[in-house]
Amino acid sequence: MSDSTADMQALLLRLEARFADLERRYETLLARVEGPPPDAHPSAADEAIDPCELLLTLASGDDVERAAAQSRLTELGVRAAPGLALCLVDRNAGVRIAAANALAELGAGARGAIASLVAALKDDDAAVRRAAASALEAIGPNAKGAVPALVEMSIKDNDGGARSRAALALAAIGPGVRSAVPALIEALADSATDVRQGAAQVLGEIGAQAEASLPALVRALEDESWRVRRSAAWALAEIGLESDGVVAALLEALRDPEWGVRKSAAWALGRVRGESKTLVPALGERLRDEVADVRYWAAQALGDLGPHARAAVPWLIDALKDVDHHVRRRAAEALVTIGPDAVIGLGGALKDDSAEVRQAAAQALAELGPAAKAAVPALIDAALNDSDVAARSRAGMALGSIGPAARNAILPLIEALHAETGEIRQAAARALGDIGPVAKGAVPALIEALEDPLWSVRRSAAWALAEIGREAKDAVPALIEALRDREWSVRKSAAWALGTIHPDPAEAVPALIAALGDRASDVRYWAAQALGQLGPEAQEALSALVTTLTDVDAHVRRRAAQAVGALRAGAATAVPALVSLLADEGTEVRVAAAQALGDVGVAAQDAVPALIGVLADRETEVRQVAAQALGALGAAAAAAIPALDRALLDETAWVRQEAAQAIERIRASAAADLGG
Repeated sequence: MSDSTADMQALLLRLEARFADLERRYETLLARVEGPPPDAHPSAADEAIDPCELLLTLASGDDVERAAAQSRLTELGVRAAPGLALCLVDRNAGVRIAAANALAELGAGARGAIASLVAALKDDDAAVRRAAASALEAIGPNAKGAVPALVEMSIKDNDGGARSRAALALAAIGPGVRSAVPALIEALADSATDVRQGAAQVLGEIGAQAEASLPALVRALEDESWRVRRSAAWALAEIGLESDGVVAALLEALRDPEWGVRKSAAWALGRVRGESKTLVPALGERLRDEVADVRYWAAQALGDLGPHARAAVPWLIDALKDVDHHVRRRAAEALVTIGPDAVIGLGGALKDDSAEVRQAAAQALAELGPAAKAAVPALIDAALNDSDVAARSRAGMALGSIGPAARNAILPLIEALHAETGEIRQAAARALGDIGPVAKGAVPALIEALEDPLWSVRRSAAWALAEIGREAKDAVPALIEALRDREWSVRKSAAWALGTIHPDPAEAVPALIAALGDRASDVRYWAAQALGQLGPEAQEALSALVTTLTDVDAHVRRRAAQAVGALRAGAATAVPALVSLLADEGTEVRVAAAQALGDVGVAAQDAVPALIGVLADRETEVRQVAAQALGALGAAAAAAIPALDRALLDETAWVRQEAAQAIERIRASAAADLGG
């Protein structure tokens, strides 16, 4: 027995020998609390252990002691709740905090400790009060008896974190918290600014259940303290209900001298809504506010209004020039939510002097997709002629996202493949690729572009053919030739294209096998990917793929393993090499190897012992895929059932689920074999 194990056992014995009077203290506790859950009664062994001692050990013990204490607390689970409640009055503040935190982890199972947690809300240590409130939050609706104390704490505690925690606890209690609303409404008229602000904040945390407070919150928008006004506007946003006077008061708050109030009012108007003909001009004006945060939330509110904010398009287009990139992003997102009514304005923005505005406009049009078809002419011009590379690229993406409705762009883009300027030829190829299979008429011109003097154009042409996919079969001979291009990025794109086009294996496989030996790892990666996409038709590549399983690049090894798996039963001779990869240092490689063995199926039965070993891998995903693979082997993996039974206790639910399914598949396969 190791010294550390002996120390741990000695510690447990020492802890179990202490505080033999816990039963008496537990009975005293039960007289003060609502009563523990049915499954929370401690056993005699549990009563001999003092959770306070365990908590103190966690805070100050050495590694061995902490491990033993944590293990025992975890073992006790809900049964520790009564003892943890007693720890809330321990002399050591660290123990009191740890006790509250431990009760929080028990969630609803700690409902028997509510009275003790309520008492802890008045602890002298703010950290204890915060932890107690968090525990009540975790208990949730069952903690409705704590509402009065939480209300008082949420508006009067001198610690901001404690007030916030109390507010969150009230929100978590749910329907039972309605009883707190009258007291909070009254607190909105308190003489102390902090109390008024705190009351507004808590009403916001409560949300829609605080509907009765709307009139009082509207009055609070005129409070002498800007902090109270800000919190009142925020609360109205969180409650999110329109009522007489709410919208009018928030519109007035948009002109408040304090920017924090204006910001919260803008946000609230997006949540509360109201008549768009009133809201849109007021929010549009705030897009010119001197403070970026106000402009941001004004754009957010207009986005929340969606198509109802169509009149705001000119303001939002102008906001695409904002000096703050957050505001620009939010304005672009708002234009997307407004929808087709924003298309014309966005198309015009493609001519803006600012490259960032043009980029944002093109991105917004891309997100609108087919609804942006009216902008196709402007996008064609931008995709070919914009001086900014990013703007050109995004315009091409927008044309692609518009789909069949962008057919009108294809002929101009084909013509642009012969432009004098290399950047335009490259942009045209990219745009055709973004349009996708609909651009199949461009295949001959793209084949020609594979011989362009500029490697960037050749690369983009190969990429475009990959995006067009199976409709580009005529390009296969030219792409095979491109696998020998002097520029590695062209070779990479050519390999990718051959995979997506799915050519005749007799034509493409020898060239892809040769590419597995390319000096550039990216080319080897995409060559393996292409062979995997061909599946069993690439049987000729098995030997080369097995060699590639030992590639120096982990990404290439992973892709090669996946390609071997795609050969299915035809890859039986590769099983030893795949088994070796189960010990690879790369997690993704081990995952791919296990998956490949499952794909090979019964022909990989010799891998069962290795897969059983992988069920204990340090990485969750590896264990999960190993279980899947064993299930895929069916009756051939019968020897794995004991290990899969143990995996039913894995710490991760996904592994447990896959283990259960694997056992079911193995037994069903075995039964079928017997029946046959």
